[in-house]
Amino acid sequence: MPTSTEMKTFGWRGVEFAVPKEWSLSADTGRWENAYFILSDESTNPRLEVSWKRVKKLKNSIRDILDIYIKNVKKDLIKKSGDRSIIYNLRFTEKSKIVVNSHEGLYCYGIIYGQESFIGSWYCEDTNRLFLLQVNFMKDEREMYSAIVERLISSFKCHKTDTKQFLWTTDSLKFYLPIEYILIDGQLNPAFSYLRYTVHREYKDLVIAYSDMASLVLSEYQKDILAWFKENVIKRVLRGLRGYRLKFSKERINNCGGVTVRGYSIIALPYIRRDVYGIAWFSEEDNRVY
Repeated sequence: MPTSTEMKTFGWRGVEFAVPKEWSLSADTGRWENAYFILSDESTNPRLEVSWKRVKKLKNSIRDILDIYIKNVKKDLIKKSGDRSIIYNLRFTEKSKIVVNSHEGLYCYGIIYGQESFIGSWYCEDTNRLFLLQVNFMKDEREMYSAIVERLISSFKCHKTDTKQFLWTTDSLKFYLPIEYILIDGQLNPAFSYLRYTVHREYKDLVIAYSDMASLVLSEYQKDILAWFKENVIKRVLRGLRGYRLKFSKERINNCGGVTVRGYSIIALPYIRRDVYGIAWFSEEDNRVY
C-alpha cells in the first residue's frame, strides 16, 4: 500500500508529476491534439487518469467543463450498470479553486458506494492544453490519498520555464525529449519494448527500443545484437526502412559491444534527402539490450 512519502517523478506526453512509486502506466492513447493515459497499482485500476486536449481558446469556463465531465460520468455509470437509480447514490462536492503550475482551475470530489474520486481541471495557456485529472481511491484511504493528491497537484508541470524538454518514464527507462516530439506508436513488453516519436509536420522520427532479460532474449539470435536490431527495430517497427540504402557496422557503444546503422533515402521527393542513424548495444550491468 502506498504512503505519501513513497513517491517518484513520472513523465509522459509533455507532463511531469509525483506519484506513489507503485503506480505504473497501464493504458495510453493520443496524438498531436490530445492525450489520455492511466496509471494503476496492483489493487486498483485506474488510480490516476490524465487527459489533455489542445485548445487555442476556451469556449466554455472550467466550471462548465467540469459540469459536462460530471454529466458524462453519470451517463457512463448508468450504461455500465443498466440501472438509472445508481445516480441517486452518486454525489459530488462543491467545486473549489485549485492552482496547478501557476494556472487557476477547479476541483471537486465524486463519491459512490465507498469509492471516491478527486476530479480537477485547468487550462495551460503556455501550451494551449485543457487538462482533466482524476484520482480514484476508497473511503478508508481518504487521509492517505489527500496527501498523495496534494503532492501530485503541487508537483504537476504542464509547462516549463527553464527548459523545453520533458521527462518520459517507463518501468525500465527514464529520459528527456523536447516537447515537440509526439509519441505515435509503441508497446511496453519485457521481451521487446519500443516508443516511436515524430515531430509534427517535420521529417523527424525517433525510435527508442529495448529488451529486458537480454541474456535470454539474445539467445534467440545466437547473441547477435545486429540480428536483434534488424528483426525488432528495422523490420518490426520501421517495416524494413523500405526506400533506404543502409550500412551496418560493429562498434563500441557506451563501453559495450554494439552496432550502428547509417543510411539515406533513395526514393524521396525532389531535392529532399532523408538520413537515418541508429545504434544498438547490450548492457551486462542492466541485462538489457538497447
